[in-house]
Amino acid sequence: MQPTGSPTIVIVEDDPDHAFFLLEAVKQHDAAIEAIHLSSSREAIRFLRHEGGYARAPRPSLVTLNIDPLHHDGLEVLRMIKTDDDLCDIPVVMICTSQSPEDHHAARLLHANSVLIKPIDYGEFRQMIEQCLTYWVRWEASENLAA
Repeated sequence: MQPTGSPTIVIVEDDPDHAFFLLEAVKQHDAAIEAIHLSSSREAIRFLRHEGGYARAPRPSLVTLNIDPLHHDGLEVLRMIKTDDDLCDIPVVMICTSQSPEDHHAARLLHANSVLIKPIDYGEFRQMIEQCLTYWVRWEASENLAA
């Protein structure tokens, strides 16, 4: 997969409200960023592997996953990305509600590029996402993110 002309962020989030807030924060931060919402881990894997209807899917500049302590789906997608030679250089940011050091440690052991805790306050949440995007899309010098 080659980088696209503008940054593409894949947001894997099963909670529709959280997905909406993430998409809005991305749009408010920079309308040029293409934000793609995928609602399940299975869908994310198909997208990243160009399977099914995703044969022409763009290479993401950044993937956000949530840590679900009950299902561990986000951690499984993270493991798949970081062990795939074609995908392992894509930055992955885990965004979670969990305060559990064990969850955060598990994500770091699987080579998450960052683990962020979702603030309850929407203003703080938007600020966190904007700072994350500023770092990963504007400042990070990865060839994967070149626009």
